Amino acid sequence: MINNNEKFAILTFYNANVNLSESFIKINEDLSIATEFPIEIDSHWKKWIGDIQSQKIKNSNLSIFFKQKVENPKIINRTNSECESKVYLFYCSLVTITELLCDYFPLQFTGAKYNNIFEIQSFSQMLKPEFVNGTPFRRIDQAVIDDAIQNYLALIQLSTIKKHSRIFRGINYFLDGITADDWKNKLHNYVRVIEAFINPEIGNTQRQFKSRTELFIGPSFHSLMEKIYAIRSNIEHVHEIQKGLDNINAIQFQKLTIVTQSISRYLLNFFLKNKNIWNFFEDSTIDEFWKLSPEKRKEIWPDIFDINSLFEEIDRLI
Repeated sequence: MINNNEKFAILTFYNANVNLSESFIKINEDLSIATEFPIEIDSHWKKWIGDIQSQKIKNSNLSIFFKQKVENPKIINRTNSECESKVYLFYCSLVTITELLCDYFPLQFTGAKYNNIFEIQSFSQMLKPEFVNGTPFRRIDQAVIDDAIQNYLALIQLSTIKKHSRIFRGINYFLDGITADDWKNKLHNYVRVIEAFINPEIGNTQRQFKSRTELFIGPSFHSLMEKIYAIRSNIEHVHEIQKGLDNINAIQFQKLTIVTQSISRYLLNFFLKNKNIWNFFEDSTIDEFWKLSPEKRKEIWPDIFDINSLFEEIDRLI
């Protein structure tokens, strides 16, 4: 898997929701996935990490790893962070497809192999993806991996174009929502993802949050989006979540959180999979997109996210 004189980064998950028949999946020459931890950790690092984390690593069932040939593998330099960023980008691609459930903090390593020995050069914990009960999800099988690969390639291409900083900020907010350990802190991050796409005018955000999302979910959900935006505003301004809203209980708020996450996930996936629409959502062109007629916008973004089916599925799961 990893050869002499190669740097590597590994992101590993314990008891993840994996259903892969293959124990090793090669994505390209440098990036791969394994259902077993791909290296042997030396006794020094096992002692430093501790027995509990060493056991989690040994029994991990999902590892994303990237390797890169180097001249001097003993030196800790920018290559370590470059390998780390590639692994993290695939992780981002994976969680845009489905929930990544795991029973411990994701653990991240960088290191090198030389003289047939693996040397760990850095170690850290990442924030754990937190699941909201009732959220529909797919187990991580080959089809999910294939979809994640397409998103990964799209993100690499977008990062070289360097014209979509607003969308990348939306992706970062999505990850903030995914890893928020209190589910009450998730919804407002997912609203920001939606705002990355609708680009609301200052002073018109609340109104356009309802009107512009018609393109993505249809025209029948103004009341729903108004409620979501009101909760977002209460959270942002440190008010009680229910302020100004009648009859919002914990279960209803939970459902609205799942709906908002699902819409934001849909937007990211549809955008990444359809390169023909990228130029309309560049930082310099998104204003012009929203000045087009509704008919022209629909021609560019012809798909609709099915909110009603989502509610039916949530009701089955909660």
